[in-house]
Amino acid sequence: MVGAIEGLLSRLNAAIARERSFLHDAAHELRTPLAAIALHAYDIRRGSSSAEIEEATGKLQRAVDRSARTTQQLLDLARLDNPQPMQVSELDLAERIRGMLAEMVPAAKTRGMDLSFQGPERLLVRVDIAPVDSIVSNLVDNAIRYGSEGGAIIVTLARESDTWTLSVADDGPGIPAAHQARMFERFARGAQDVPGSGLGLAIVRQAAHHLRADLRVTEGLNGRGITFFVTVPRLAAA
Repeated sequence: MVGAIEGLLSRLNAAIARERSFLHDAAHELRTPLAAIALHAYDIRRGSSSAEIEEATGKLQRAVDRSARTTQQLLDLARLDNPQPMQVSELDLAERIRGMLAEMVPAAKTRGMDLSFQGPERLLVRVDIAPVDSIVSNLVDNAIRYGSEGGAIIVTLARESDTWTLSVADDGPGIPAAHQARMFERFARGAQDVPGSGLGLAIVRQAAHHLRADLRVTEGLNGRGITFFVTVPRLAAA
C-alpha cells in the first residue's frame, strides 16, 4: 500500500511539474504578441502621417491575430488534455472539410498557393467532430505558413472498409531531419523564420489520440515537402 501511495504521489508531482512548465511556456508565448500589440498601438497614436498610421495598424492587426490564434491553440490543448467521452454525431465529413478549406483559401492565395481537396462527394461518418476540426485546421494552416510561395497543398479524404483517412500534403521545404523527432512536442519549432507558437502539431497529436487514430508522416508532393496521414478506426468513425 505504501508503494502504491508513493507511486501515485510521484505521478501527481510529475503532472504538476508538467502543468507548471506548460503555463510558463504559454505565458511566454502570449507575452510576445501582447507586447507587440502595445507597441503598435503606441505607434498609431504617435503616427505623423497616414502612411505611418496605416503601417502600424497593419502590424497591430497581425499581432492581434497571432495572440488570438495562440490563445485558441492553448484552449484546444487544454480541452484535449482533459480526457472526456467522445461527443459523437453523424455528419457528411466531405462537406465539412470542403467548407473549412473554403475559409482557408484566401490565406493560401496570399502566398500564391493552390489549396485543393480530393475525396468523395459525400462521406457520412459518426465521429467526434471537434478534434477532426483541430486536425484539419492546424495541418492546413501549417502547410500554408511553412510551405513554399506558389506551392500546392492537397487535402485528401478516403474511406476503406473499417477506417477513413485524412491526409494533408504539400511541396514545401518539409521538416529537417534534425527537427522531426521533436515536431509533435509543444512549443517545438523548426528552423524557418515564420511567426508561430509551435503548438499546431502538438494539437494534431492530441486530437489523433482522442480519436484513437493512427498518425504518420511521409514525404510530400513531387518528392518535396511533407504529408501527414490520420487514419481513424471504425470505433471512432462508424
